[in-house]
Amino acid sequence: MAAQYRNLCRAQLSYDYLHTNSTTHEFLFGALAELLDNARDASATKINIYSVNDETVRGGYLLCFLDDGQGMSPDESADIVMFGKSTKKSLESQLIGMYGNGLKSGSMRIGNDFILFTKKGAAMTCVFLSRTFHEEEKIDEVIVPMPTFDSQTKKPLVKTAKDKDKHQLEMQLILKYSPFKTEAQFMKEFDNIEGDSGTLVVIYNLKLLDSGEPELDIKSDRYDIILSNPEGSDFDTDEGLVPERKSFRAYASILYVDPRMRVYIQGKKVRTKRLANGLYKPRMYKYSSVRFKTRSEVEAKKSQEDAKSAENRAKEAESKARNVELKIGSSVDKEQRVELRRVQTSAAELRRDAQIRKQIAERKVKSLREPKTLTFVFGINIDNRNQDGMFIYNCSRLIKMYQKVGAQADGGVFCSGVVGFVDVPYLVLEPTHNKQDFADAKEYRHLLQAMGEHMLQYWKDINIAQQGVTKFWEDFGYVNPNWRDSPSQDQKFIRKRAMQVPITLQCDLCLKWRILPFSSNNIGKVFPDDWVCSMNPDPAHNRCSAQEEKLNMPEGIYTKVVKSKEEKEKDLEREIRKKQEQLEKLNPSRQPGSTKSRMEMDSDDNDDDDDAVDDDDDDDESGRMARKKSHQTKKIDRDSTKTKSFSLQSTWSSSVSKSKKRPAMSDEEDEYLPRSEKKTRHARRIKRRRTRSSSDEDDEDDLVDEDDNAYDAEPDDGHPQDNTIVRVGNKADVKMHNKWTDGVVVELSKSKNKCKVHFSQLSEKHDKWFSIDDPNLRIVKPTEQTQRTSPSKKSERVVTATTAQSTSVVGFPQDVVAETPSSSSEVVDDIANGYRTCLRYFLPPQWVMDKDVVSGLTPQQLATFPLDDFFDHYERGLKKLVSSFQLEAQNKMVESEQWREKLCSLRRMIAKLLKSINEDFEIDQDTDTEQVDELLALCVKQALQQNQTEELTPS
Repeated sequence: MAAQYRNLCRAQLSYDYLHTNSTTHEFLFGALAELLDNARDASATKINIYSVNDETVRGGYLLCFLDDGQGMSPDESADIVMFGKSTKKSLESQLIGMYGNGLKSGSMRIGNDFILFTKKGAAMTCVFLSRTFHEEEKIDEVIVPMPTFDSQTKKPLVKTAKDKDKHQLEMQLILKYSPFKTEAQFMKEFDNIEGDSGTLVVIYNLKLLDSGEPELDIKSDRYDIILSNPEGSDFDTDEGLVPERKSFRAYASILYVDPRMRVYIQGKKVRTKRLANGLYKPRMYKYSSVRFKTRSEVEAKKSQEDAKSAENRAKEAESKARNVELKIGSSVDKEQRVELRRVQTSAAELRRDAQIRKQIAERKVKSLREPKTLTFVFGINIDNRNQDGMFIYNCSRLIKMYQKVGAQADGGVFCSGVVGFVDVPYLVLEPTHNKQDFADAKEYRHLLQAMGEHMLQYWKDINIAQQGVTKFWEDFGYVNPNWRDSPSQDQKFIRKRAMQVPITLQCDLCLKWRILPFSSNNIGKVFPDDWVCSMNPDPAHNRCSAQEEKLNMPEGIYTKVVKSKEEKEKDLEREIRKKQEQLEKLNPSRQPGSTKSRMEMDSDDNDDDDDAVDDDDDDDESGRMARKKSHQTKKIDRDSTKTKSFSLQSTWSSSVSKSKKRPAMSDEEDEYLPRSEKKTRHARRIKRRRTRSSSDEDDEDDLVDEDDNAYDAEPDDGHPQDNTIVRVGNKADVKMHNKWTDGVVVELSKSKNKCKVHFSQLSEKHDKWFSIDDPNLRIVKPTEQTQRTSPSKKSERVVTATTAQSTSVVGFPQDVVAETPSSSSEVVDDIANGYRTCLRYFLPPQWVMDKDVVSGLTPQQLATFPLDDFFDHYERGLKKLVSSFQLEAQNKMVESEQWREKLCSLRRMIAKLLKSINEDFEIDQDTDTEQVDELLALCVKQALQQNQTEELTPS
């Protein structure tokens, strides 16, 4: 069929795509893992990753991957050169590869060139993909030499003279551009494949850092491959501290959820792990959801299209068969009867195929409504509690590791040390091409949310919180409060950890996992790489024919607590009633019975106060003062109650679930409000200024300067007043931006003769210190019993000073208030206030407390505050922010370099074009300087002038 289109144009793959394709691997170990995946999909039982020193190539060594898998035939080898073609695409298959891109992208990310040797059956094939060859020969399209040899005679498999010439040219290119300069060296690489089948991949001309060193360090550890610059990766610096981010041996040990392949790095076996076997108190949870539909919908749609296409082919074949049957009729010609049977048989086969595809499509459409079930496994990492998080696998291959979910992402010690993992089938979530993320971000976030909820259930089931988190970790040797510190190496703690997590080893022959019974002799013991079942002290599992022992893992049940709206309202009312009873016990004075009654009380008080202010201009000073005194007792009762309950309100607000009021906004913030809101706030300010101006003239003599908790205020004449004391809680007016703003004294400094004022309509960060002598500060005298209220409920001031006959500040007797606090208590209060301010300033995002809760912490709570965890969370967030900026800057730099290369290429093409138009131009065809721009501008100018001349010239 394709022969008739032989002369038509075909899409070609540019040489530059080799580099572009390799950039999909942000994590370099992910590129190395692509080659391990290919070996695993080829049913290899062993793969050896090793280096060969060679100073003639860039990087100084060759990186080799040798496996004993099925190998590839010449036809299969030709398929791997085709980008995007894969024979592994199947929903039921557990093979990892499916995109037909891993070998090319992975190897080109590690180095510039690779050469592949593979053996299968009677044929040996070499695949040579070299960017160095393309650069030296200046070839734009991708050319891949693939010579083939006989496995026994090692002679070329050629049939014609043309094939022989092709083979000779391929070998010339390989010997010229590969590390193997003679045919004997080349053929020796096939001998490294010991069995009848297998594959060897050799990567050379490795990528280098800016320092000139290879990205992969093989010198620091002779049995490992280390990332030379892990901080330069795209991962968070804190996450980069885990060994799997730096050591390929550590990364390969957890690469597969159920390892069934022996992995050797530099000749030493990797001790692979099954995560569930290395956890304390592992527990599994079944999770079902119908939200994972994207991948299923794509497959169902594809199946429907295949069924429709098969139905059309069957109808076409049946129509053709009927037409042949009508033409032949009752003819007895043998050839015609054979042709009729052939077309009828073909039509019947296509009809059966259409029916099968239709059934598959119906089954997949039906499965869309069925929930997808996943298995979550959780456990505690008692060997290193700092290495916690979720591991997400896809078809047994690691995609994400150390993902913080739920309470772990919020910070603190809640659920810390918990490790979880899940193996997600391809039908549920599809990975990206680099196998470092998932294609559907929305469904992946849903998966993480579900794992976070089940992790909380696991935390409850194992009862760590009940016995105490600190106590739990101390029992296993974590005696240092620093979370990142390793556990104690005391023998009693080492023995206790070893007793809780048994040793699990994999047989080197049958690859079955064996759980060793506990023995004190095994603590700290290094087991040989060739450990086999016969070395197992357990008699029931000391031979390869014995069944593999399953891990005894209990199954937990996730219980989701869902409260109805009525239950939530009842809980809220019960909590409010409880807090009100506590307030009534503290102060038997008038208390509102409910929120509604409290609002009515405030409304009555404000109405009375507004009436007093409205009549202020018509009355004399004595009348005004009399009206104010008539409301003083009622006002003081309410204000004292508010002051006493201040410490309880922060606790109340954290326990009662309700929406927070929007804080008052400053003048600078008004510009972000809607126009209608701006007008309303402006009108309120004008009314408040008028009220103040009418009352300030009469009250100016009532104001005194404020100093400390027990300061005596003196008038200008220097004579002391009668027992005038300035205290915390006094009302104060401050002149700011040519207008008076009301506030309350919240803190005093006796040594510096200053006071700190909190403004009622601003947040705490706007609190300011003022000197007692500051003319812009006015403080109301407590002995005057005067109280001014603004016409608005929101701007109502709190007056805490009372007369000698009434209750003193915050409802305590006068003699108690008059007592001067000791110097030690003042120091403690100053330190506590500074501590709270620092915590509010450095409060990291997603911390377990908000700023309101921090402001309400008592000195005793501050003393036990988890400061190390607090600043650890803050530092992690800061580093992530800096990393994001650095990543963005790097991306911008790469983008600018790409555009610069495009500009240079465009200039060279323009130079060639100008030279071809006019050979008199003195310009180098390969130049990419600004000379091209100037010459092009000159040509355009001349062309425009010529056109204008032709238009002016009469025809």
